Amino acid sequence: PLDFTVALGAESGEDTTVSYSVSGGTATGGDVDYTDPSGTLVIPAGDTTGTISVALINDPTFEAGETVELTIDSATNGTPSGQTTATGTINNDDAEPTVGFGSATTSAVENAGPLAFGVTLGAEAGVDVTVNYSVDVGSTASGGGVDYADPSGSLVIAAGDTTGTINVTLVDDLIFEGDETVILTIDSATNGTPGGTTTATGTITENETPPDLDFSSATLSAAEADGTLDFDLVLTGEVANPVNVTYSVGGTTTAGDDFTALSGTVQIPANQTTAAITVTLLNDALFELDETLILTITGADNANPSGDLVATATITSADAAPTVAFGSATTSADENAGPLDFTVALGAESGEDTTV
Repeated sequence: PLDFTVALGAESGEDTTVSYSVSGGTATGGDVDYTDPSGTLVIPAGDTTGTISVALINDPTFEAGETVELTIDSATNGTPSGQTTATGTINNDDAEPTVGFGSATTSAVENAGPLAFGVTLGAEAGVDVTVNYSVDVGSTASGGGVDYADPSGSLVIAAGDTTGTINVTLVDDLIFEGDETVILTIDSATNGTPGGTTTATGTITENETPPDLDFSSATLSAAEADGTLDFDLVLTGEVANPVNVTYSVGGTTTAGDDFTALSGTVQIPANQTTAAITVTLLNDALFELDETLILTITGADNANPSGDLVATATITSADAAPTVAFGSATTSADENAGPLDFTVALGAESGEDTTV
């Protein structure tokens, strides 16, 4: 029990009845924190001290130290004097509750937030529990009002409650980003001990559709002597992440002879809407008919291939057709040793078959 000692100033030949009351304190009577005492104490004749014992209630709830204040109101065969008020402290003997996330994952659609992280106590507490948390560097979403508003960093779970919620306010932009994450970690707690699931990942589900991707033009042309030829790609909207595009190469041109071989991939940088596939043309001295170089978009991440997925470029040659003539103005053969051969010569090598 919580014992209060009452002392007489001198020995008495009569019983002394002390009347007292609970005059204050932070603890609650009525069998909540303690049993209400009787209100009287009899110190027998010949004794000079007596004890008021306040019976305590041993609950399992973590509480701060609490107090019971008693005041001597009156006495029979005695006169209240000196220290007539005393304060007793009930020391807590229960462990702080554990503090953790109710779930390791949570999610919300970007335009339907907030992103709610539930925090749970291992047991009820008789005092407020303050939870301190931070955003983990492994998060892929950006704070500062870009993808979400920075949370306060602390949550108070009121005395008597066992749960609380950290709400992260989301920013609904018009840029396709894909799903992103916000990771929270419980760092410490006042009147609680981090335990269980102390890190939780919230997923911001993208609500925008990826932009369409195609060639800006389905037909192009260039002269062999131009040196380069650009196939321009275009998105219908910005993307927060790079767009990696794959394509195939076809047509009547030949890599290594008519153009430098292509990689088959190109990247549109984040937050940009265009990029070019630049083809290096090889200018030879051969006569050639017009040739084609055909690029076909075969795939893309963070974008939707749609529209003009095939672009055809016509490459023209500035080299003239070679001259054609007999190699000699005369030829001969014996009648019995024929045939009679006539040599035909081109003035220069040609990249095409020549029919005479």
